[in-house]
Amino acid sequence: MGYRGDWEELSVAIDGVAGAGKSTIGRALAREIGITYLDTGATYRALAFQARELGIGEQDSDALTDLAVNQNLKIVDGCIFVDERDVSGEIRTPEVSSFTSKIATIGSVRAAMVSWQRSYAEAEGGVVGDGRDCGTVVLKGARLKVFLDADPVVRASRRNDLSLEDITERDLRDSTRSIDPLRVAEGAVIIDTSKSSIEESVLLLARLYDEENSKY
Repeated sequence: MGYRGDWEELSVAIDGVAGAGKSTIGRALAREIGITYLDTGATYRALAFQARELGIGEQDSDALTDLAVNQNLKIVDGCIFVDERDVSGEIRTPEVSSFTSKIATIGSVRAAMVSWQRSYAEAEGGVVGDGRDCGTVVLKGARLKVFLDADPVVRASRRNDLSLEDITERDLRDSTRSIDPLRVAEGAVIIDTSKSSIEESVLLLARLYDEENSKY
């Protein structure tokens, strides 16, 4: 890319509410600027999927933390592998979504997952990372930080696994949890995706990314 800086500075941190288009925009932006895409939410989903398979309950913080520390998780060409098994589709069910949002509130689980996410991003030389705490925790040193928002009704219409009631509940849980709550990172660009297309958002962010990195 020709830019000077370390892996975290060259990363893009995209946060936002459920159904705002983080994954779609993040994946497209990564292709546009030529770096790896990391869906941090998918890594939590993979953990939730493993826990359900193993019969670990959502309140068993010790077992969940141990699983997070020792999980065999890989990302290959955007696909999520657990113990060499592609679970990219299986982690998108409503049951896994619900379980994920609950175990993601456990501090020791989040610490283990953030460690894995940062190690992955460093090994890739930087990523476009999206989730709930990328700009505030996982990639807080990124030069470009983004927060995506959208009308709840619009967001519910985009998700097969979440109803409007689920969206409202998720928003409340994410924004009020005591560990790494969802919030707008300092200096983040805020985009309402109910008012702009995916293409417009990606082109805007690609331009901002170039502008930020041209300063160094």
